[in-house]
Amino acid sequence: MTEIDKIIDGQFFVSILLLVVGAIITLVFTKLSAKTGTLRYFVTFSKVGISADDEVFGSVRLTWQGHEVRNLFLCTIQVENATTKDFENVDFKVYSGPDTILLNQRAEVADTPYIIPWDTEYQNRIHVPDGQKANQEQLNEYNHNREYCLPVFNRGQIIRFSYLCTNPNDDNEPGVYISTASKGVRLKRQQLPHLVLNPIFGVPIPAAIVRALIISVLVVIATGLWVENNWIAATICMLVGLTGQVFGAIAYRAERFLKNTVSG
Repeated sequence: MTEIDKIIDGQFFVSILLLVVGAIITLVFTKLSAKTGTLRYFVTFSKVGISADDEVFGSVRLTWQGHEVRNLFLCTIQVENATTKDFENVDFKVYSGPDTILLNQRAEVADTPYIIPWDTEYQNRIHVPDGQKANQEQLNEYNHNREYCLPVFNRGQIIRFSYLCTNPNDDNEPGVYISTASKGVRLKRQQLPHLVLNPIFGVPIPAAIVRALIISVLVVIATGLWVENNWIAATICMLVGLTGQVFGAIAYRAERFLKNTVSG
């Protein structure tokens, strides 16, 4: 057997091969995820109250700014940047169906003192000069449409849009929606907001999971090649599987550190 054959058959070659395969998989994922960032969002509604007449409990009346309304709902839209990218100048358009009227609002970047500013063109359209009243076109737009421009949306951040809204014709759940026309950004609605997890060590969950899967595959291959005791191999794989997201987050931060070090 030649020296080349010994190297190929040796553990050194296997280790290098596993390292290269893992690096290629990570590189491919990074390139694919860099093309389009998918921002997941959740919409929840809480019923504040309903105006009603009841023979037993009496009459209930809801008012907003002195005007009686049939019902009031609190709508909250939460958008999470769980990607591996930071975005700039992201446009958001929140709008309602014809049977839903948007009232008060609050738009904020969660856990920060910053609000989300209106889009400049939108603000100009609804601007009312001092001493004048809003015309009907401005009222209609404000009651059914809000437009924002977020200067910076960092990875791991969460933004929230909250609205008091009402359905003047029925007591069904309001129709409030969100969209964006920003390049390279896509919104995807999720149904279970209580399952949203906080980032691990500041690393978005999807990024940590992908790297955890890669690490798990490499560990399985390595234990299969080098660990002869099945119980020890199974224990190692189980521990890596249970704590994989932690290792994935560490790997992600190590990648970022090396990238920042090389790029200066």
